[in-house]
Order: sequence, then C-alpha cells, then structure tokens
Amino acid sequence: NYMANGKKYTMTHHDQVESILIKIARNRVNCFLLGFPKCGTTSLMAWLATSPDISTSLPKETYAFCPEAGRPPLNFRFRSTKSKVFIEGTTLNIYSHALLTALTLKPCKCIIAIRHPADQVTSWTNEVSIKQRKNLKSEFTYHARESETIDIDDTSEIGSLGTITQRWIDALGHEN
Repeated sequence: NYMANGKKYTMTHHDQVESILIKIARNRVNCFLLGFPKCGTTSLMAWLATSPDISTSLPKETYAFCPEAGRPPLNFRFRSTKSKVFIEGTTLNIYSHALLTALTLKPCKCIIAIRHPADQVTSWTNEVSIKQRKNLKSEFTYHARESETIDIDDTSEIGSLGTITQRWIDALGHEN
C-alpha cells in the first residue's frame, strides 16, 4: 500500500517483487541480514560493519524491501561504496513474501539470525524493565504493533522461528 495524490493504492505481489528487484539493483544490495526481534541482528550488523570488505546500510532498518510491513521506506545509504558486500538489515524482512520471491529470481546471500524464544523473552523483559524505569517507550510494544501489520498467511508464524527460517532455506538453498 502507498499514498499518492491523497489516494491509497495497493501494489500487487508482482509489482512489489518488481519494485524490490529494482531497489536491489539500484542500491547494489547483495546480502540481507534477516532475523527476529531480540535475536542480536543489531549487534551482528555492528560487528560486520567493522570489516573493510562489508558495507552496512545506514540506517540498519530501511524498510525498503518489506512492503508488507506497511511502513514507508527510509532513504538510506551504505557506509562505503568501495566494499564487496552491501548488507541491508531490516529485521522485518524475514516476514516478507515479496522479498523472498524477488530473491528466488535474483539470488543474494542472506544471514538469518535466530535465538531461543526463552532468551528472546528474557531480553524483552530486561529491556521493558529498563525502559519503564527510565519512563521510555518499550521496544516490545513497538515490535508487537509492527508484527500486527505484517500481511502473512498465518499469524501464528510470527512466533515460529523454525517455520519461517525453513521457508527461506527451502526457497534459496543453504548456499545462499
């Protein structure tokens, strides 16, 4: 969905895939860091950014490749134009059927970060506790709200790391 001239338009799946393929080519993205909330994608992206051969997106979460998120894509750039690998790291990309379809047409490398669900809950709980003490908005609430806007076939998939991860592996193969 997008707005133009005050009207709301809905893109077909085919249009979403075509748009993603154009953005991949235009921005030279050749790797995606996929994951789930509280699985360490931010830490992993920061570590990858220390390599001179890797350029990470700024900001990490661009929303440019996940039309199902219902969020406007952000303008982004990469830390360097001279790197061999250009990584985009929007966590919600893992839920994008349009991105997965696009990557079956133009394969890119993907890194999928997963974490045991009990550890995710512990991490969320710690963060919520810290933010409540500081009287800040909780990321848990933010991600829960975002997850509700994702257009996926079965909402139970949101908590099913294995099912979603296997879908990506089956579609792209272990080599990607």
